[in-house]
Amino acid sequence: MVWQKSFWTRLSFIFFFTFSFFGNTDLDTVFLGFSNLAHAKTSDAPKFSVKEISVGSKKISVAIADDREKRGHGLMHRSEWGNLEGMLFIFDYERPQVFWMKNTKLKLSIAFIDKNKKLLEIQDLDPPGLSKDGEIQRAFSKSPAMYVLEVPQGWFKENKIKIGTKLQF
Repeated sequence: MVWQKSFWTRLSFIFFFTFSFFGNTDLDTVFLGFSNLAHAKTSDAPKFSVKEISVGSKKISVAIADDREKRGHGLMHRSEWGNLEGMLFIFDYERPQVFWMKNTKLKLSIAFIDKNKKLLEIQDLDPPGLSKDGEIQRAFSKSPAMYVLEVPQGWFKENKIKIGTKLQF
């Protein structure tokens, strides 16, 4: 019990410090992190709707993560993509975004997208154990983003999708 209490205390401090650093006063982001922990103990994934979106001229089928539970679970515990080509995370407004690879087994490319649906930046993430340092990797947006698109690692490069590309959904 002592270990658990200190673990939660340390975790609370980490979340407080991280989101205070970014100046984010929206508790939805903090709850997103805590809901990741809740879902880490179970493989019961929420039901995602699937939608076809356009990234430039390329059409792809993505799962939609548009509420706290879905955003919190994301692609955790998946060992393959199945019939999905990606996952689109939708937030209520633009803000700095932080994503991590906790319980994520898939290699990802992650794109941060602004409120005008313009691609701002792309980062590659490896599952824990495959990264250079073996740590859980995190992706921090350099600019506020309202949407985040996760696809198989290398997808943007293979499809010649560049920064500034517009999305439609």
